[in-house]
Amino acid sequence: MAFGRRHFLKSSAAFATLAGTPLLWSCSAEQTSAVTCNSTSDYGVQLFMFRDSFAKDQKGTLANIAAMGFSQVEPFGLGGFIGIPGAPFFGLSIDELATTLQALNLKTPTAHVSGKLDDLNHTNELATKLGIDYFIEPLAEELLAFDNGKVSITVPDSVDKVLHMAERINLRGKKFHDQGFGFAYHNHHMEFTKVEGKTILDWLMENTDPNYVKLQLDLGWVAVADVAPLEALKKYGKRVIGCHMKDRDYHVQVSPGDSEQLMPEALQVKAPGQGGIDFTPILAYLDEHNIQNRYVEVDVTATPYEDARFGLAHLQNVCRK
Repeated sequence: MAFGRRHFLKSSAAFATLAGTPLLWSCSAEQTSAVTCNSTSDYGVQLFMFRDSFAKDQKGTLANIAAMGFSQVEPFGLGGFIGIPGAPFFGLSIDELATTLQALNLKTPTAHVSGKLDDLNHTNELATKLGIDYFIEPLAEELLAFDNGKVSITVPDSVDKVLHMAERINLRGKKFHDQGFGFAYHNHHMEFTKVEGKTILDWLMENTDPNYVKLQLDLGWVAVADVAPLEALKKYGKRVIGCHMKDRDYHVQVSPGDSEQLMPEALQVKAPGQGGIDFTPILAYLDEHNIQNRYVEVDVTATPYEDARFGLAHLQNVCRK
């Protein structure tokens, strides 16, 4: 069974203290690039960021997202989401969701798959009615360990384990490809761990068929791995079909004992403009290479609407400079 990448990320009082008010955050201190980007690009949000609101009022949440200026949303939990009863649509039928999205001019070109999603008819219905082009695996099951009911992150420690992971992902990608759909893998920071001199993500990209497996590059988690997001884009750009537009606050220090989060590093992940990433050259690269499907998201936040609004404004403003 494939598990959702954020199943265990829960809001906490500690985060609320760390987060503060979005308007008090300083924008990137590294915006020195002379390159230009397109301020009119479309942006979306990952619905997991609004999971509490969406669970209570799906139509109202979508209306609020559209009113902020977003034109896309990315569903989470397709195939079922352990720990969040009712996900992904919390009682809203696919037809009702499709009608609501259409009325709000919101598109869903990509969606995260947390379960198996083995029913071809159901997959076809989702893709056809919601307009999904790519189904995305948000967290590989090989990165999770279970012990006495507790879940932790584990990192493959041998090439054989990584290659087994690549084989499974490739087979899954082929299955979606054969059904007529695109498939992509979504990274966290763990995939930048080196195994025998090469990052796990490199092993995965080199040992999966580019026709079957694309990449949704999460820029915030790339930064958490201490990798420059722009360099990662340049390296994997031919496989990248979209990005999660996230920042990293380098001042937030975390360790495994500091938080109840499955990945305490999630507390470093912020909305664009709330950290130290220079998004101007990143957006210019995305524009130049026509990489669309750009989603603002903060994995753990007590203020999703404020963060989303701040992130969208930042991405639009850096392109106007």
